[in-house]
Amino acid sequence: MLKIFYNARSVRKYSKESISKDKILRIIEKAGQAPSGLNKQPWLYAVILDDDLREKIKEKCERIENNFYKKIGEKKKEFFEMNISVKKPFLTESSALIILFADTSAPYYKESAWLSVGWFILAAQEENLSTLTYTPEEMGFLNEMLNIPSDFHPEVILPLGSGEKKGKKARQNINDIVRIYE
Repeated sequence: MLKIFYNARSVRKYSKESISKDKILRIIEKAGQAPSGLNKQPWLYAVILDDDLREKIKEKCERIENNFYKKIGEKKKEFFEMNISVKKPFLTESSALIILFADTSAPYYKESAWLSVGWFILAAQEENLSTLTYTPEEMGFLNEMLNIPSDFHPEVILPLGSGEKKGKKARQNINDIVRIYE
């Protein structure tokens, strides 16, 4: 069995240890090899290393989270009471932020982009780094902030760094997640 699949997990606490640009580019290069609709590779990875810019992104995301929590009903709120907070320190504590934008003009852009995200997560794990898929309710501000054309939709923010992995991750048993029809 490949340990990479069993060791990968979402991490929210990072050391401030820096990552070389070469390592980041190796991870993105591997993620860029993911299959895509009509082989269009409809993605653009933005790498944010600048601390001031990362702080601005964090502040905006926390405002969006705060508004989101204000408007959801009590029933949904219960679902989110799993130590999820409006505060998102991982956006500035990780070594880098990677934002994946999907080219909406390409066929199957969303499916293709998310395949690339999966490959990114595994490539980060292979480099002994951690990440997390963070998808605030509204991310259009990133286009303006990073000067990315509006036909590229921000899909996910991926903090990247040396993460603190705690405990064993709970996963469903294979028999609970598959149905075989013979």
